[in-house]
Formats: sequence, structure tokens, C-alpha cells
Amino acid sequence: MLNATIEHRVEQKTQTLARQNSSLKAYSHAVAHELRRPLRGIHMQDADRLFEPFQRLHSTAEYDGLGIGLATVQQIIERHHGRIWAKGSPGKGATFFFTLQRAN
Repeated sequence: MLNATIEHRVEQKTQTLARQNSSLKAYSHAVAHELRRPLRGIHMQDADRLFEPFQRLHSTAEYDGLGIGLATVQQIIERHHGRIWAKGSPGKGATFFFTLQRAN
């Protein structure tokens, strides 16, 4: 469900469908998920703003949305004792990562 949430929210930031790659790795204490988006990418100096409510990195002419999608995803993940972050560079795409603790 979290994978679907992230994919949906990231997809809202695009005007065209792009090939997406994702992976899931299980560790003894956590599960780590990676979602790669080969689109415009992000400036790493803006990475902190990605998860802030109503903070947009692009204009509404470029991408639809209100700027609350990734903030919502972050709240869901953090309520499940997880962590989310992103890495990328302009023109080379972005990768979103999140981890969740494994159930006891």
C-alpha cells in the first residue's frame, strides 16, 4: 500500500508516464524500498523542501498538484516508524527511498 501511495504521489508530479524502476530489500530489522524515476530530477539543495506541505519545486504549469502529496506520504511512513528521503540531479531523474521497521 505504501508503494502504491508513493508511486501515485510521484506520478502526480509528471505530465507523461515514464518508465519506473523499484526494488524492495528485506533486512532483519527493516524493509527498504527504492523507487527510481527517470524524469527531470531534483536539485539536492531543494531535497528538504520535497516533503514540506505546500512546497513546490515546479510551477503548476509544469506539474499539477498542491504540494501535499509527498508530505502526506512522509507522515504515513513516519507513523509506521519509517524514514523517507530522495536523491537525484537535474536531468538525470530522482530516486525516492523509504524504510519501514519489520513487524515483531
